[in-house]
Amino acid sequence: MKILRLYYKVPPLKGGMEKHIYFLSRLQSKQNDVTVFYNQGDRITDNDVQILPNFRVDKLKPQFLCVILFHISSILKLFKTKSKFDVVHVHGDWSALLLILIIKNITHAKVVAFSIHDQLVSNFKKKVLSFLIKQVDVIFTSGADTANYLKPYKPNTVFFQPSGISAVFVDTPSNKVFSNNVIIIANLVPKKNIDLVIEIAKICPDYNFKIVGKGPEKQRLETKMQNIANVSLVGFKTTEEIIALMDTSFAFLLTSFFEGTPTSVLEACSRGLPIVTSNVGGLKSIIKDNKNGYVIDNYTPSYYKNALDKIYNTPDLLELMKTNNSLLGEKFVWDNVAKNITNQTKKILKNKLSC
Repeated sequence: MKILRLYYKVPPLKGGMEKHIYFLSRLQSKQNDVTVFYNQGDRITDNDVQILPNFRVDKLKPQFLCVILFHISSILKLFKTKSKFDVVHVHGDWSALLLILIIKNITHAKVVAFSIHDQLVSNFKKKVLSFLIKQVDVIFTSGADTANYLKPYKPNTVFFQPSGISAVFVDTPSNKVFSNNVIIIANLVPKKNIDLVIEIAKICPDYNFKIVGKGPEKQRLETKMQNIANVSLVGFKTTEEIIALMDTSFAFLLTSFFEGTPTSVLEACSRGLPIVTSNVGGLKSIIKDNKNGYVIDNYTPSYYKNALDKIYNTPDLLELMKTNNSLLGEKFVWDNVAKNITNQTKKILKNKLSC
């Protein structure tokens, strides 16, 4: 397949979407011809094209304006080069589809693929997306909730597909040490609801809460947790450091208001960590109560405390969850994820060509 992938940011810029695009493009390019159009970051394949290299489109607000500018500039580039592709694969939210028919026509693509890494939390997003996806041939969602919402509009073409995890999380030998540590991995932004972690820490003095990540809320959160000894912001950590922190924790905690399927949850699963999470992004499709963690339906601190207490104080349950999550984590290694996305896209393309 000849694939054109469009997204304005790629690594080394940080972010789940950026990481997703990097690994998917690298692995697909082993057997397919992949070209990534991007604005900021570094080349992933030799074919990649940087669009508006002297202007950061991500500085435009609101976000849909930067997507429109990026896609208009990409259209001008494609019109000039007259490049043809079998598949156009766009990533993002509803705004990534606003100009997709023009891109499809210019490139003579047979298939439009769309990866949505966003939870549909507003009626506006739901209504706009339900209309725009009529132009799309195959859809991959990082959240089960989003997949379930979109399937009635596009039967047999919507697939729940979380981002993958690096094989190092599975391949690194386990140095598991039982401790009273709880690990949280999150950008320090409002939607991650780190305030709830602080409230949970207040009523769980026997556990140490270690928050990995950085972001604009750092100073405010540091002020709020000044007099709470058992919760700390440990900042950005390398993959090796994250693995070490996971191996010295007894549970992984997520308190977000909304998500897709966080890669950090899948990484934690691969290290055998029980998951205690808010009910976001369809995580109930992955995390099952009393089997590999607990999904909490509200944001009451005591509910999270009860779940952590049950895991910590029940050795047999802890071992069961370790085993179940280690097996689950292996399914989300990037090789398997990229293979699934590629195979589903090829299947759609084959059907299009046979018509």
